[in-house]
Amino acid sequence: MLKHRTVKSLVGLLLILVLCAAVLLGCGNEGTEGDDSGSAASGEPIKVGVVTSVSGSIAADGQALLGATKLWAQEVNDNGGLLGRKVELLVEDSASDPKTTNEKTKAVLGRGAEVVIGPILTAERTASQPAVTKAGIPFLYGTFYEGGAYDDLMFIGSEVPEQQTEQFVPYLAEKYGPKFYFLGSDYDFPRIANEKAKGYLEAAGGQAVGEEYIALGTTDFSSVLTRVADAKPDVVFCDVVGTDGIALSKQFYDYGLSKDVTFASIVHMESYIDAIGPEASEGTIVCFGYFENMSSPANDAFIESFKEVEPSVPATTITARSYVLLQMWAKAVEAAGTTEGQAVRKAMEGLTLTETVIGDVTMRATDHHCAAHMYVAEAHDGEFEVVKDLGLIQPGEDQRNAN
Repeated sequence: MLKHRTVKSLVGLLLILVLCAAVLLGCGNEGTEGDDSGSAASGEPIKVGVVTSVSGSIAADGQALLGATKLWAQEVNDNGGLLGRKVELLVEDSASDPKTTNEKTKAVLGRGAEVVIGPILTAERTASQPAVTKAGIPFLYGTFYEGGAYDDLMFIGSEVPEQQTEQFVPYLAEKYGPKFYFLGSDYDFPRIANEKAKGYLEAAGGQAVGEEYIALGTTDFSSVLTRVADAKPDVVFCDVVGTDGIALSKQFYDYGLSKDVTFASIVHMESYIDAIGPEASEGTIVCFGYFENMSSPANDAFIESFKEVEPSVPATTITARSYVLLQMWAKAVEAAGTTEGQAVRKAMEGLTLTETVIGDVTMRATDHHCAAHMYVAEAHDGEFEVVKDLGLIQPGEDQRNAN
């Protein structure tokens, strides 16, 4: 009798264990049906990789980008998150160096990044983007660049040379004179941008009276400026970047060249003007799709919020475009119901956002670039003042392998 009761007890215990396992299995499946590799368990944050220069020669631009990501993440989390999950920034300093950028990008991928944004320089982008997209993860790039880059998982929200130079160069030639001296940093963006600018200049009846490309890290421009003075140009067309560009501008002013030569740039943003100072930057003329002091309901609200996050960092076109690019990615994630790369790609292609800080924006499906409303502005008393609205300019016909 005792043996029979023992067997019955064991059977009963086994039945209880089976029922418990079934309940636990059911609970584990609840809420995950339909999930894929891009959807983590409920409550786990969506990890956003931010690889940008917070140190080195291009740090001011990297800090402007980082501020945009901080504000975007704060706003998303304050509004309940994305797909019901908080977003978490995985920030790494690329130190304005391609090798470091590659290492830091792999680091954020190893930590589970579901999207990566940044960095700044062309060489940094080419050192980081392939690893990201090969992993099936979207790569977002919000820095103006030389154009011609494409991957089905890379999305570019920034200006390309056609947008910055096609109308800007003829405007400069007509207003200030047809003789240009081109000065650029020695890498792809300045070389390709200037080559296109020279074509627009020639079509407008102008000519290049000089052209030089200067190694990154140069601080003494005395010999360069002597050659500029000897050539007697009407316009110096500059895309010398970062701390180099700041040093060049100061020395251009100290040499007295600003009295007779117009200093035009497609890289000098608000962060440069802050570093150069109001007096030395007076009269600098630039072309971008965004300026910090442009007044609109969207930009007024953006700047107020941005200054709470980064009170000492100027907002630039890189800031605004990176912020909008993240908004576009988030909208695509919501539409796809997942962060999985290819699903997000399908939702992002052709996606339009209206009334953003840079106006209405559409991610072109063919090549993942955006049209931009462009402006010419001059520096006066340490701020840019828009002097000409160039209207909406397309990023060429097709940026896939455009160069």
